Amino acid sequence: MKKNITFPNLLQKIVSEEELAIIQTAIGYKDTARKLELILGIVALPVLMVFMTIIGKLRSSNWTTSGDSSVKDSIFEFFYSQGISANLIGYTKLYHEYVPKGRLYTFGPLMEFVDNKIIRPMHGMPGLFGQNIDRALNGYLYAHAISYLIMPTAYLMGIGYGSSFVAEMYNDFSYGGVFVGSIVYGAILYLFYHMLRNSNYVVVIFTLMMTRSILFAPRGAALSFIVSSFSMPKIFAVIVIVIGAKALHMMIGEKRFPSLPRVTWK
Repeated sequence: MKKNITFPNLLQKIVSEEELAIIQTAIGYKDTARKLELILGIVALPVLMVFMTIIGKLRSSNWTTSGDSSVKDSIFEFFYSQGISANLIGYTKLYHEYVPKGRLYTFGPLMEFVDNKIIRPMHGMPGLFGQNIDRALNGYLYAHAISYLIMPTAYLMGIGYGSSFVAEMYNDFSYGGVFVGSIVYGAILYLFYHMLRNSNYVVVIFTLMMTRSILFAPRGAALSFIVSSFSMPKIFAVIVIVIGAKALHMMIGEKRFPSLPRVTWK
């Protein structure tokens, strides 16, 4: 992508760096773009914290409109919620011996998908859904197992601690698993970058969905980005979009909507 065209960038094409420094000093030129970005970032940070706290309350159905909560309280609550993420990793270390054995929670989302959609229906058994003792002890999701160990009564009432790819990999493979798993995540992100640049639009759609989901891995299951991105509703939606686009192209043709040149990233 092209750099922003600024005064120094233009002069660098016709003068040397030494001459450019002299000219900037003579006219008193100062590049304020970076300073402006820093100021905007500092100003936007507390606003973003408050916004993320509100989103968290809405997601947990804990939103109240009493007006008692101030901006300061929302900022403190934001940092408190980040502490909960660290607590989860601590609880993983504390309850490691009590977590149900014989499970690789790192692959939990895939294993539960296969179990609920294929294995259990073949044997006439109901799937594992909701928050109950059976799913906590016999399921494949670390979020349910660790939440039941930490607070069994609250868990059965629908409250949970969530999960983390760090906690799952440590529980399954110790510190080496966290190290190798982090490298694998880096390779996956690079693969996504390559797919976004060199794939057709259908692959790009699913890559974008997986990229969005993988950003939540520090507070979600390690492989949830695969299961959540390839759920039946999303696959159906993509199929409808593709068929609709093809039908619209056949009806209207290329005269009204000519093909645009492909954008390449540098």
